[in-house]
Amino acid sequence: MTPAGNDVAATWSALLAARSGVAPITNFDARGFPVRIAAEVKNLSPELVEQATGDRKLLKLANRSHRFALVAAAQAFADADIRPTADTATRWGCVVAPA
Repeated sequence: MTPAGNDVAATWSALLAARSGVAPITNFDARGFPVRIAAEVKNLSPELVEQATGDRKLLKLANRSHRFALVAAAQAFADADIRPTADTATRWGCVVAPA
């Protein structure tokens, strides 16, 4: 999950093409600020998060940062070709903390 792409393939493609992820700010009204561009993660749809987690209720509890982490974790599991199950639930974890 980067400003250049929402998965490894899209990010890598953007990097190879020297495409920047910097664009006008869309997450809030930036008209009152001297800088109105940023490197925001784009197109994080609720459907993408629901697809990654399989849990619609989780969307109500997760803020934007949590959603990035959930989608990135699901992508990492898929890339590694592993899937946590109830039997292996104690072997997996995700820690989210303020920067």
